[in-house]
Amino acid sequence: MGFLPLRYPGRLAQKLAAFIVLFSSVLALGITAAELSIEYQRDLRSIDSQMAQIEDAYLPSVVENVWVVDHERLGTLLLGITRLPNFSLAEIRVEGKTLLRRGQEVQGNGARRVLPLWREHRGQKLLIGELLVAASYEEVYQRTINRLVFFLGANVLKTFFVVLFVFSLFYRLIGRHIVQVARHAGQVAEDQSIGPLTLERKEPREGDEFSELVTALNHMRERLRQQQDSLLAQVKDLRTKDAAMASSLNAIAIADLDGTVTYINRACADLWRLAHEDDARGHPLREYWNDPVALSPVLQALQHHGRWQGELLARRADGSKADLQLAANMVLNEAGQPLCMMASFVDVTERKKAEKKINELAYFDPVTGLPNRTLLMDRLQQSMAASTRNDLYSALFFVDLDKFKTINDTLGRDMGDLLLKKVARRLSRLVREGDTVARLGGDEFVLILEGLNLEEGASAAAIETIAHKMLDALNQPYLLGEVTHHSSASLGITLFKGDLVNAEYLMKQAEIAMYKSKEAGRNAWGFFDPRMESAVKERAAMETDLRLALAQQQFVLFYQPQVNGKIRLTGAEALIRWLHPQRGMVSPAEFIPLAEDTGLILPIGQWVLEEACAQLARWAAQPGLAHLTIAVNVSARQFRQPSFVDQVMSAILQTGANPQRLKLELTESLLVQDVPQVIEKMSALKSRGVGFSLDDFGTGYSSLSYLKRLPLDQLKIDASFVRDILLDPNDASIAKTIVALAHSLDLNVIAEGVETEAQREFLASSGCHDCQGYLFSRPVPIADFEQFTLQT
Repeated sequence: MGFLPLRYPGRLAQKLAAFIVLFSSVLALGITAAELSIEYQRDLRSIDSQMAQIEDAYLPSVVENVWVVDHERLGTLLLGITRLPNFSLAEIRVEGKTLLRRGQEVQGNGARRVLPLWREHRGQKLLIGELLVAASYEEVYQRTINRLVFFLGANVLKTFFVVLFVFSLFYRLIGRHIVQVARHAGQVAEDQSIGPLTLERKEPREGDEFSELVTALNHMRERLRQQQDSLLAQVKDLRTKDAAMASSLNAIAIADLDGTVTYINRACADLWRLAHEDDARGHPLREYWNDPVALSPVLQALQHHGRWQGELLARRADGSKADLQLAANMVLNEAGQPLCMMASFVDVTERKKAEKKINELAYFDPVTGLPNRTLLMDRLQQSMAASTRNDLYSALFFVDLDKFKTINDTLGRDMGDLLLKKVARRLSRLVREGDTVARLGGDEFVLILEGLNLEEGASAAAIETIAHKMLDALNQPYLLGEVTHHSSASLGITLFKGDLVNAEYLMKQAEIAMYKSKEAGRNAWGFFDPRMESAVKERAAMETDLRLALAQQQFVLFYQPQVNGKIRLTGAEALIRWLHPQRGMVSPAEFIPLAEDTGLILPIGQWVLEEACAQLARWAAQPGLAHLTIAVNVSARQFRQPSFVDQVMSAILQTGANPQRLKLELTESLLVQDVPQVIEKMSALKSRGVGFSLDDFGTGYSSLSYLKRLPLDQLKIDASFVRDILLDPNDASIAKTIVALAHSLDLNVIAEGVETEAQREFLASSGCHDCQGYLFSRPVPIADFEQFTLQT
């Protein structure tokens, strides 16, 4: 019957046998240990029981015989004790000396007991001796070991026969059927047409797990056969479609979801100038576009919307370019999941060239290639809209060549056209990319310069510089054939911001200004609005006065107190003031921007730094003022000087100021560029004791990734957030966020522009305890500040 097959067991049977052996062994050992423990305890209790029996049965007789000193009777009693199981010694001691002894001393572990011998005599209880008995545990140990050997042997035999039975049973009921199922599954994987699986066994009446497994496998075999037939049909269909795509006149490309080309047809290979269709397979689709970045919107559209249609510029394998009309879509499976991307191309290069030619004729001057009046007016409208959005001034130049008609009359129209081309090139070199140079016709050109400045005066000053450069460039000699010609131009300029007037009116303004320049003698420039000229003159006058102020030391430092949460003075911010001989006190808001533009901010900033350090040195000698710090504002231009660290240290060393009392306030504009250099300079000064505060925090370029790297000591909440902190929830939220950010970076935080007690209390409740503002004091001269210090 094969019930005990002589086969090497499989791994599953081995694991099962190991589990049975392990479980049986652990269980048998547990039971054996319990039984042995019970038997061992029983033997020990037997010895204790015998001890009690000796005390009850032998002790009275021993007492009487010791009293009468009957050695023979005592010897018999002691011998009887030693013949009890496990007892090896019985000894009688009188007054500490051995009277009589039977047996040997216990070797190894055992139990001993000393029984006192009491005798009543004439109403008194007398201790006449002691009975010492000893029992050995050796017999108990031996019996326990014998039992252990017996139990272990019996369990080994039992486990062997159980494992043998389980092996046989497992093979008959499970193992051979699993092998049969595995072999059949392998055959089905090779050939789905093989017959259904039938196990070599008598099927049970109600079925079991193997019946369900056989049914499932046979069902899977049938499904695989059906799927194979379906796949063969699909392969045939795909080959038909592949042949159709391969022979299509439209270029077709297929890429996987990562943008890697998996297929192109012959038309696509010809379009991309590839020798064979397989040359593109495995290459990124971006390689075949002149601007790979332009392909990103296409891929994004496919991912989000499943399709895209438009035009792209492709790069062929030979380096040439082609304009393509592209229609792309995402190919989905039956479940709606994306499988790949497919695109169809049409080469529209020749069509685009024709369109470009038509566009040039419609929007560009045929002589100079510059935008014509139509395109100029469109760009002017765009510039006006842009200035509305960015709130920056722009300028419109109207350029007219002086005495151009003379050239046409004397040298001919060809030389006149050549001069116009050379003028166009010179004007184009003077402007930035994004500005516009156009030709209206004849000898008239128009320039649009965008995004000059937020300030009207600064914009006018920039235009003045450009106008002088333009006249200088146009005054240079022109080589017209073999003739050297000198020419000049008259410029009319108007500034604009927004669309307060229409484009035609702006053109008219610039043209009127140009004619005024011609009236002034030609080879000149002028603004349409006389106020612009006034602003330029006023700015120039202020620049002259500013240079004089440096030479004559017209500047002075005012100090605004900084206090802590206990309203105790901790330091001051040094603020520059200009005491002009005629104008009086000039606000920094008027002269600091001019100083930045002209570069005068560098000597002014160095003067402020040296004056603040000198003041710190003077305070160091006064006990009541020695603890105060001074915060000095540093401009971005001043900080970016290569020698800035040396300048600061020079000011500290020359004045003897304590660098730990100096705090430099930096603006967020420093973080726009070259942050590693900023960190290096800050770290160099920080290592020498100089502190840093980030001024006007939250109003500019706030990059947390850079902020955490800067060696700052303090963040300063801008006054614009403090002003409406009790009225505007946004300002309150921003202030709280700055405080929380400062605390998370382990930085101090101070608020400027605090004017009311309610503002101070709100900031304190938010965690900002250091403040400065009109609530405590306005910026005051040094004498008033020191008086304020003594009062507080």
